Amino acid sequence: MSTPTLDSLTDNSARDGTGDVIEGAEIDANPNTLARILDGTTETMMNQDTAASDGLRIRVPEITDISAAAGGIRTGLRLRHDPSSGTVGDNDGIEILIQGDDDAGNKTSFAEIETYFTDVSNGSEDGDVVFKTMIAGTAREMLSIGSTGFIFNEDSQDLDFRLETNNIANGFTSDGGLDTFAFGKAAVDDKFVSISTPAASHTATTDTYAFHVAPGGAQTIPSGTTALVASAAFEEPNITATGTVTSAATVYIKSAPTEGSSNYALWVDDGAVQIDSNLTVGGNITVTGGMTVAGANAFDIGDSDKLLLGDSDDLTVYHDGSNSYITNATGAQTRHRNVRHRGHHRPFDQRNDRSR
Repeated sequence: MSTPTLDSLTDNSARDGTGDVIEGAEIDANPNTLARILDGTTETMMNQDTAASDGLRIRVPEITDISAAAGGIRTGLRLRHDPSSGTVGDNDGIEILIQGDDDAGNKTSFAEIETYFTDVSNGSEDGDVVFKTMIAGTAREMLSIGSTGFIFNEDSQDLDFRLETNNIANGFTSDGGLDTFAFGKAAVDDKFVSISTPAASHTATTDTYAFHVAPGGAQTIPSGTTALVASAAFEEPNITATGTVTSAATVYIKSAPTEGSSNYALWVDDGAVQIDSNLTVGGNITVTGGMTVAGANAFDIGDSDKLLLGDSDDLTVYHDGSNSYITNATGAQTRHRNVRHRGHHRPFDQRNDRSR
């Protein structure tokens, strides 16, 4: 009979162009049959036009390694780009198309896997793998893996990314449309990076933080002068105020906890605190240790703002813009001053002040 066309392989049977089962003798005698594929001989059985109806079709294939060697990684499928020897070039490659018909009957690649030989130099070869899916009728690059790293959403589509832990649905999220990121919650608008700690039970004897910066390896400074080394640094926001900005801050602490025996919005547990600019305090200042004030305007208190001394505000000092007031609420008020007496200074007690 004429050379059979392998148009299907189902239930271990092959049929020729007339639909008859191909006999074993026909397979052995024909130079262009499945037997030539199975014995490793190179045969071109697939028409390069993937839309054509001819060529080799295999339904639900199973590829089994029947070699005697046991264990290890076995080659189950090899796809080879095989031009003439030495003619392969950078960015040549192989693609796999996952196709189906759309509702109009058009054969459509709904997903693609592309491999690129990005550098074919002998001894320093590089390769990339690109995964694409169809988005609104166009194949878009979702993920690429290669010698320079991992890239998600290279085509800049409105795609979200979500990393889930065992107990947290939104371990890390990225919202492609909002251009924002978040830990512990869905990314939201107007907050470039958000951290939201989910409910969790902690060890009672261990300090707990939502964000912790700790020293690891030593930061070695080379010879010369480095102006600053810090665990965290913040710079002022870049604001274009076409409207009105009521208040702006580089660091904003919105509130303090209330559940602790002592509660603070900001706690410096140890070390000196350096403030190189003005300090404005809208509430009370409580000093439990010593305080040293220096400078030309060492301690500047506004009009009618009061300096309170003593555990029970025993002494009040203030200026109302016109007059100064010293009010003693507890005990005797004794005022001392130094006066010159025969070339020496000595304390002056208001009880001996005859100038009053």
